[in-house]
Amino acid sequence: MKKINTLIIAVLLSLCIFAQAPDMMSYQAVIRDAANTLVMSTAVGIQVSVLQGSSSGTEVYKETHATATNANGLISLSIGAGNPVLGDFSAIDWSVGPYFLKTETDITGGSNYTITTVNELLSVPFAQFANSVASYPETDPVFEAYQPTFWQYYGLNSTSSTVGNTWTNLYPTNPFTITKSLDKTDIEITVLSNFGGGTFDGASGVRFQALVDGLPYDFGNKASIINDNSLKFLSLFSVTRNLNAGSHTISIWAKTYTGTASNVIVDPGGWGGTIIIKEVR
Repeated sequence: MKKINTLIIAVLLSLCIFAQAPDMMSYQAVIRDAANTLVMSTAVGIQVSVLQGSSSGTEVYKETHATATNANGLISLSIGAGNPVLGDFSAIDWSVGPYFLKTETDITGGSNYTITTVNELLSVPFAQFANSVASYPETDPVFEAYQPTFWQYYGLNSTSSTVGNTWTNLYPTNPFTITKSLDKTDIEITVLSNFGGGTFDGASGVRFQALVDGLPYDFGNKASIINDNSLKFLSLFSVTRNLNAGSHTISIWAKTYTGTASNVIVDPGGWGGTIIIKEVR
């Protein structure tokens, strides 16, 4: 049996408030094969289960999806909108968790699932549970009016740069500017793109991160390329808390561990690299 790797990017809650519309959760994952190569533009079969109590707990819901990866190996699903096999997603009582999300994948597009991934649902069930008591009369006009704001940039295709062992604004040279309307909200940045680590001159690797206003984030990750003259698909994520309303800049920064690296680049050729920015309360 081949081993298939999947990387979970996000599990986001979607509350459907229209009459008779089922609750749904949006789910994204990057699919890689046994050689750690992206499975791009390929039909895949996915089975999703919600488990109660533990990672091996009782299945309270199960559905299947026939979908396809995009040019970056990414799949996007609406959990609750698949082909039901067991249970009713809208009838799950999220107050009696914990709950776990189990995903199974067949990269040939069928139902011979060769990978199983289980992750605990943390904030999502609580948000779904809040939806079950949505009839409570809310009188806060800010609460009622608020909707998350999104920005997206794609086809990044930066010019090559030389970086050293201090953090350098790599892309874009003139950072993207967003304008927030609310005070004390957070900014989440997700970057999905190929990166080129360039030619090393005494360097042992290049690290990348996504920043707001060029300042350290509160939560997030850095990703690295450690091989000379190599191209690698990387995922960057960061959260910067409690930002004031007004204009803020978004950019990708890079540095070497030691020495320098020339011809460092983001999304060479503009083959689908993207930056997704979200303002959240």
